[in-house]
Amino acid sequence: MIDPISLLARALAGAALLGAGAAAAQDAPPPLLPGLSGPISYNPKPLSVDLGGSKIYISGIASGFVGTQSNTTPGVASSFADVSNAQVIIQKPEGVFQFLVQAGLYRHETLGLPYARAATFTDATYGPVPQAWVKIAPSSAFNVQAGILPAMIGLEAPFSFQNLNIERGVLWGQENVLTRGVQANVTAGKITAGLALTDGFFSGKFNWLSGIVSYVDGPHTLSLVLAAALDRNARSTFSTPVVQNNSTMFNVIYSYAGEKWLVQPYFQYARVPDLAGHLWHVRPSSARQ
Repeated sequence: MIDPISLLARALAGAALLGAGAAAAQDAPPPLLPGLSGPISYNPKPLSVDLGGSKIYISGIASGFVGTQSNTTPGVASSFADVSNAQVIIQKPEGVFQFLVQAGLYRHETLGLPYARAATFTDATYGPVPQAWVKIAPSSAFNVQAGILPAMIGLEAPFSFQNLNIERGVLWGQENVLTRGVQANVTAGKITAGLALTDGFFSGKFNWLSGIVSYVDGPHTLSLVLAAALDRNARSTFSTPVVQNNSTMFNVIYSYAGEKWLVQPYFQYARVPDLAGHLWHVRPSSARQ
């Protein structure tokens, strides 16, 4: 993930990646999800359960925050200690039918925003099951996913255990990270592409269309991402900011992942149309606080 310098002192931001299950996997497992950044990795010999000839992998995530800051937000303590992730991930990453379910507590630490406890944050955002999807993969070159999916926009991942920089960067605040919908993915040589119809910033209205095209050559990846709301939506909650949920976003993302270096700059352009007439005067009753 992109690594802007964190302004919040972090005395502890470790992640223990654990495995649990009935039987140890004998062979090297397939790449497990959610994806991790840089040197962070899952247990190379996770435990698994055999069900009908298929392996179900069960992983645990445990991490915590300890921090202190000056000039804190009114009403927010200057020092804190809290759980940042306490989650279990159950997944079947092989075969024609695949799935992933992720459940537990989490906290998306964000630069410039006041700190909220993990239990409060989980309840105010995506709930105790923030990611869950099924995938139909008839071939290695094509698959379709449906459920609660990671969004295509940007480079930072949803959860702190996935990111080298636990606070992400300035662009993170403009992006959606988890979204509900359907996504199709295709691979042709060094080119991969995806197209998704989703509810954008977790709005419940399936009016967002997102697309990504990536060129992968060894350690180099160049991606173009375009995502936009197809019409206006007045929903406004903590996880559905009304301005961003009615925007159009474009990314150019470059990634170099070498043996010793991880370099990931990206460009983001966002456009928000005039919302006054569309939202507040036409449909004021649909807005929520």
